Amino acid sequence: MDSLKELAGREMAVLQRAHAAVGLIEEKEVLLREAGVYSASASIHAAYIALTAPPESNPEALKRAVFLGWYDDAEPGWITGVEDLPSDQVRQALELLDSARLGGRIDGARRVVDG
Repeated sequence: MDSLKELAGREMAVLQRAHAAVGLIEEKEVLLREAGVYSASASIHAAYIALTAPPESNPEALKRAVFLGWYDDAEPGWITGVEDLPSDQVRQALELLDSARLGGRIDGARRVVDG
């Protein structure tokens, strides 16, 4: 199992590959997909989830997994290197976040509700 430090290094490598892609947006997307950058980001996300789930229950890994899920939605993959994270992985990270919050294992988080 990867450590947080190793995963952070892998994250930086994904970001550097995204920044190094040249061409039009569509060309960058194809290049990054074919080069395995997007699948690498999904692999990193899954590894963070593995560190988050019991028995490790690593809160930093949880924060990073939730952030990557948000980042996938918030910014285009050709900029970030993060694209098309499996929805079941993103959902799992959010469920782990909710569980950690309810169990008092994370700092001062409050649930925001619609309405």
